[in-house]
Amino acid sequence: MRIVGIDPSLRNTGVAIIDNGALVELTSIPTKKLTGEMRVQFILEHIEKFVQGADIIGIEGVSYNSVSSRLNEVYGLWGILNHYLWQNFRSPVIVTPATRAKYATGKGNASKDTVMAAVIRRYMDERITGNDEADALVVAAILSRLAGSPIEDSLPATHLAALDKMEPLDAVSLGASLTSSGAITASLITSASAPPSPQVAAAPAAASVAVAERPVAALARERCLGCARFH
Repeated sequence: MRIVGIDPSLRNTGVAIIDNGALVELTSIPTKKLTGEMRVQFILEHIEKFVQGADIIGIEGVSYNSVSSRLNEVYGLWGILNHYLWQNFRSPVIVTPATRAKYATGKGNASKDTVMAAVIRRYMDERITGNDEADALVVAAILSRLAGSPIEDSLPATHLAALDKMEPLDAVSLGASLTSSGAITASLITSASAPPSPQVAAAPAAASVAVAERPVAALARERCLGCARFH
């Protein structure tokens, strides 16, 4: 199973790829001096290369506590990227900043630098060059564990508690797996409190129809939060 974790950033979007329980790529997309629509287009073109063939795509959610003069651009990029992935590949799984921080450090309010330091200590064999790569790696690691192929031998209970608020992986986020292996097995649904949705139990063809019939216009409005032109 191929899992891609993404940490969107105007300057340096992080990308981590886990394939069959092993980290195979950890990198970032520096935008250098690009601005406006050219920067967004540059990020999308590079993201497309990384998500080809992915079974699950995860993206870190926006931080509503951020203080920046460029929040409109930050939120706009997130909304456009989220919608782009849904429209061209599959609906991404959203991992909130608090979930990412708690999985990495055991504390949901840990700073990005604290998260990066924890990630460097835990994944000692990997070359982690910045916060964006560290965050993308944690996003991918969370989804890999939810899918039944954790890249860590073990984690403290305080870190695993980050998964308590994650929704189970469903037929939309696991679209590629449905076509190759039939209905999603119960082992992939890790949330004991939430029963499998009808989509999860459906046959591959039924799931494909369900995805195809989703209201495109409504989803576009819902997912493209903060979409705006960048000038």
